[in-house]
Amino acid sequence: MGLPVGYTRRLGNGSDGLCAGSGVSWCAGGGVDFVTSRGTAAVSGTVLVVDDSKLMHKMYEVMLRPYSLLHAYDGREALEKLREHPQVRFVLLDINMPVMDGLEFLEQVHRDGNQPPPVIVVSTEGRQEDTQRGLEAGAVAYITKPFSSTELREVIDRLPGER
Repeated sequence: MGLPVGYTRRLGNGSDGLCAGSGVSWCAGGGVDFVTSRGTAAVSGTVLVVDDSKLMHKMYEVMLRPYSLLHAYDGREALEKLREHPQVRFVLLDINMPVMDGLEFLEQVHRDGNQPPPVIVVSTEGRQEDTQRGLEAGAVAYITKPFSSTELREVIDRLPGER
């Protein structure tokens, strides 16, 4: 169902989308440069994982060993973590969560007036409308669950400063 690497398509909001593999959508706007080589350099830094599933948090711990992970289980907790930890390099965000969902989090983090770190939505919601809503709300990429560690790494590698 996914498009081949490098395929560019026009999203409904007028921004370009670039598919990096099955289940992955890209936003080429917002000042984020996705024209990068696939780097394999060692990386480090802090990643905010926002998901109500403890299993997903454990999976990210295995997949993202070079990073230090902060854990939040809903959008409201994630906002608090971002305020407490301004050094967060990027956010992995689920959409369907209790208290405050991922789209509400994106709206609030942009409303606060600060420049948030890049947000990658990782969700079971894989319809084109869901992808577009996440990108329009400010995410720089959208990955549909289930996904592979390779797909996640491809997305991360294209974030500014993550090559």
